[in-house]
Amino acid sequence: MIIFSDDDEKKRILIEKLKAITVDDFNAFLHHKNITTMCSMCHRAGEQIIDETDVKDIPSKPSSNRFVTFFHHQPVIHGDSDINYYYKLTCNHCGYITTYNLSSG
Repeated sequence: MIIFSDDDEKKRILIEKLKAITVDDFNAFLHHKNITTMCSMCHRAGEQIIDETDVKDIPSKPSSNRFVTFFHHQPVIHGDSDINYYYKLTCNHCGYITTYNLSSG
């Protein structure tokens, strides 16, 4: 686990790395870890949606690159680390959300 302080360079580097992860990269990760894309709730296969962010939608980034959208848990007790970041898959059939935490360890 990497713990970040406010305005931490390690945090900035991590976020830049996260912005480089494409849908193909994420799918390769799931495949490498033998994670099925079958919904745990309705058991339908091939219905999982991976959220993407298009960099052209970010005013400070004029290119049109896309990356897998990452999210950030806001803990009740202030503290920030790499495990506070996660990805999610949403079932297009039933809406069930599966999350995958980030961890460097």
